[in-house]
Amino acid sequence: MICPYCGTVDTSISNPNVSRGDRAVLTDCPDCGETIHAVGTTDEDEDSPLETVHEYETEEGWAVDLYVQRELPNGSTHEDRETDIDREIRGPDGEIDHFLEYKSRTCSINAYDDTMFRDRKLKEARELHSEHDVPVKFLIRFLDCWAIHEYQPNREYEIRGMYRSDRGQYEDHALVPVEEFRILGWQEHLQGV
Repeated sequence: MICPYCGTVDTSISNPNVSRGDRAVLTDCPDCGETIHAVGTTDEDEDSPLETVHEYETEEGWAVDLYVQRELPNGSTHEDRETDIDREIRGPDGEIDHFLEYKSRTCSINAYDDTMFRDRKLKEARELHSEHDVPVKFLIRFLDCWAIHEYQPNREYEIRGMYRSDRGQYEDHALVPVEEFRILGWQEHLQGV
């Protein structure tokens, strides 16, 4: 378990892998005292795939603007890449600082043991890291926190086939334990649990 407020990790408490829409109180954080919840996926069926893409693109722009503003030096910028890793992040000097993939989750960070990315995103992260020798990061907005994971080029990520009911097919995904994310805070920019 990881505290979505201060980032404290407590391996003695397991994430419950709650069912869709279920919720549970895990504990109060021993460091900051906040109550930690596990809330399962809360998304509803989409009206149309095109509408979902449009809404997500708008959210992504807002989220990456916020990330650049809150986490990077003044004068940093981002550009849409229209590939599997969405954004190129440039420092105030105009040089590429890192690449960023943004994801939004409709669950709390502690709902499941892992969060997942399509395997092709890790493939592109590997290529970008090799070609540009800069970090590749994954920014995720959960219901209860913003968190970031930096791609580790020498790591063997667990890949698992998962059935996507929204797409009617199996797709390979890379799994990353939620305790390995760095909590960013920004609690005022969340839906909450």
